[in-house]
Amino acid sequence: MANRRWRSCAGWGCANLGCVVFCTALWMLSCGGEREVKGPAYTDPPCYVSSRMLMDGNETLQPVRLKFLHDTLFVCYVGKPRIDLFTPDLNRITTLHLTDPEPVVPASFDLSDSSIFVVDHGKHVIVQYDRKGTYVNSFGTLPDGETKLSPLAANFYGGVLYVSDIGLKQVLAISMTDASEITQQGELILQIPIDTTRKIGLPSSVFVTFDGRLLVGDAAEGLIKVFTCDGNFIYDFDSIVTTMPMAPQGFALDHVIDSSMIDSSSFDPSGVRNSGRLHIVDSNNGRIHMFNILGRFVASYPTEKLMEKPSSIAIDTRRQNVYIADPRSGKLFLFNYGAPQ
Repeated sequence: MANRRWRSCAGWGCANLGCVVFCTALWMLSCGGEREVKGPAYTDPPCYVSSRMLMDGNETLQPVRLKFLHDTLFVCYVGKPRIDLFTPDLNRITTLHLTDPEPVVPASFDLSDSSIFVVDHGKHVIVQYDRKGTYVNSFGTLPDGETKLSPLAANFYGGVLYVSDIGLKQVLAISMTDASEITQQGELILQIPIDTTRKIGLPSSVFVTFDGRLLVGDAAEGLIKVFTCDGNFIYDFDSIVTTMPMAPQGFALDHVIDSSMIDSSSFDPSGVRNSGRLHIVDSNNGRIHMFNILGRFVASYPTEKLMEKPSSIAIDTRRQNVYIADPRSGKLFLFNYGAPQ
């Protein structure tokens, strides 16, 4: 199949892209294993620990997106072309300045062991950096070279970057790995949903589960939509009663297992039943909603009004810490779901 190119912003690099309308081997997942989990009952929500203003000199920063990887919390801010790295105790390690060749302001980002993938909604680009913050590549249009992107949220999984596009009302699946005779880096694998008559109202967040399902937060409908790896809609998560329609802005997974789902008598190669609870940020209602991995509602937190308009969540499963960004209050909130002392 002949390859086309995505055009980037003026003066920026390009990546070869082609359309592949099938579920590739990059999407295949390994078998899940048993995890020993010490923690609260499955329905117990995390407890509030503290909140912190993040400062740059005398300026209060507005944390907007979070990721936790390898004992490091990555934080980006409203209107800032930078990503800060923190220890689990929120001591700043370093700052990555995303200013070369042009300033890039993350609306969202995700990480691999070697790369940082940044979505700049204002510039309509997806930008790849190495882990030191050095520019590598960028994408600005679909393979037709004309249709501009309107990217908002990103999730990297299994060599594939999933990016929600609020203009197309779809999720773009882009290969970030060279796999001989399957895909090449930067190749557009799929546009989800594959059924173009079933658009997503406002795809505000994306997440891929262990068993290969794609979860998409639809802020227009206040729902979590579930798709297969080949782009077909399956079902919605449980609807819940909230004061305002739910606005899903971020996903994170803990390791607290629902013992009622574990059944050793049946085959479970995906490890779904050993997965933890999904924590989903609801910015409209200032709360976090927990669901099981299949989409059954578990509980919401906090019960009191602590956060104004949270926008992102990250979980340190080793320490059982939950970090939540609330740009409106300018605070980073810390919760913990460890067993009571």
